[in-house]
Amino acid sequence: MAIISSRRSGAMRLVVPVFLGLLPGLAAATTTPPRACPADTVRQSSLTGSLRSREGKPLAFANVLLLQAADSSLVKATLSDAQGHFTFADVRPGSYRLRAQQLGYRDGRSAVVRVVGGAALTLPPLVLGAAAQALGEVQVLGRKPVIERQLDRFVVHVDQLPAVAGGSAYDVIKSTPGVTVTANDAISMQGKSGVLVLIDDRPVRLSQDALLNMLRNMPAESMQSLEVITTPPAKYDAEGNAGILNIRTKQRQQAGWNADLTLRGAQGHYSRYGGGAVAGIKQKRIDLNGSYFLGRTRSFEDITQYATQRVPGQPLPTELQAASHYVRTARYHDAKAQLDVKTGPKSSAGLVATLYVLGNPSAGTGTARTFTNAQPSDTTVLTQSRLATSSFNYSVDGYYTARLDSAGKTVSLDANYARFSTDQQQDFTNQTMDDTRAQPVGGAEQLR
Repeated sequence: MAIISSRRSGAMRLVVPVFLGLLPGLAAATTTPPRACPADTVRQSSLTGSLRSREGKPLAFANVLLLQAADSSLVKATLSDAQGHFTFADVRPGSYRLRAQQLGYRDGRSAVVRVVGGAALTLPPLVLGAAAQALGEVQVLGRKPVIERQLDRFVVHVDQLPAVAGGSAYDVIKSTPGVTVTANDAISMQGKSGVLVLIDDRPVRLSQDALLNMLRNMPAESMQSLEVITTPPAKYDAEGNAGILNIRTKQRQQAGWNADLTLRGAQGHYSRYGGGAVAGIKQKRIDLNGSYFLGRTRSFEDITQYATQRVPGQPLPTELQAASHYVRTARYHDAKAQLDVKTGPKSSAGLVATLYVLGNPSAGTGTARTFTNAQPSDTTVLTQSRLATSSFNYSVDGYYTARLDSAGKTVSLDANYARFSTDQQQDFTNQTMDDTRAQPVGGAEQLR
C-alpha cells in the first residue's frame, strides 16, 4: 500500500477516524507505485553554501540569514562551521536571499536564490570584503551579532534580527539554528524532543498546546534574546536533557516609570489581532513590572491523502482519496506581574505571578472516497468534527538569590505553586453515501 499526504497552511491537524475501517488487511497488501501528488504538495529542499574572504580564507562561525526575497523577512538563521560551510534544511519552494555577517567584514548579500521543491542546491561561495578602516582617527564602533556563540550555548539577539516587527516568539524559535518544530508542533533540539522552555530563567509550566499558543501570541518585540542551551546546567536535573530554550524579555535599566502599549494585526486568509500593555517602576531597591496581552487568531489547514491498496487475487487496486478542511480560532489572555527587591548588596528576593487563559474552538469537514482504479467512486464518507478546548493556568513563584563571592558562586531558593486545568470536548459525525445512487447508506454515526 502506498500513501501520499499533502498539507496547505499550518498549525492544525484533522484526523478522520473512518480511515481505519476503509483499509482492512493492510498487512497482506502489496505496495503499488504511488500516484502523483496534487499541485499543493510541499516538497522541501536544502541549501548548502560557504563563506570566504577575498583572500580565500574560510569564515568560521559567521551569522548566515535566509531572507524572503520580497520583503527581507527572516526565514531561518544559522552559523557557518569551522570550514565556513553552512546548510539550511527543510526550505520551502520560493525566492530567497542570503545575508552573512562576520566581525571585521562588510555584510555579504547574495543574488536571489530560487528554490524548487525537492531540489538540493549547492550555492557558489559568498565572498565578504574586509571592513574599511579610516586612518588618522581611531573610532571603535560595536554592533551585536545576530547569533553569539558561547561555551555551552549560543544566543540569538532578537533585537538585531531583520524584519522582526509583527512576528512572534514562535517565529523566532522556528528560525533558530538547531531548533526544529515538527509536523505535530513538537519543539526539538538536535533531534531530541522534550525541550524545556524558560522565560527569564524560570520554567514555563504549560501543556504543549498551551505553550505553543503562548509562543505564537508573544510579540517578538518583547524579546531581548533567545538562549539555546545544548548542555543544560546541573540545576535542571533531568528536565532539560533534550536542551533548553531561555527567552529573555526586555527589561528597563533606567530608574523611573515606564509603560508601553502594543497593538498588532494581520490579514491573510483569516484575520488575527492582538494587543497588550507593559508597565513598571524601577527604584534603587525595588523593581516592579507587569504585563497583559490579549488577542484572537484564526487559521486553517487543508489535508489531502491518497492511498493505493493492491490485494492478491484482484486485478485492479483499490484506491482511497481523502480531503479535509480544518479551521481553528484561539482567544487568549496572558498576564504577568513580578516584584524584585534587593535585600542586600549581593542578595535579592522576589515574587512572580503568571496567568494564562485560552479558549480554542475549532471545526472541520472531511470526505473519503473509495473506488477501483479507472472506475467511478463506490462510496463517499462525509465527516464533520467539532473540538472545543479551554485552558486556565496560573502560577506563583517565590525566590531568593545571594552571591557568595566574586567568582560567581551563588545560593538560591525557589518555591513554586502552579495549577493547570484544561477541558476538551470533541465529537465526530460520519455519514456514508452510496455514490452510485447518490443517497445515504444507513444513519449517521456519531463519536464523542
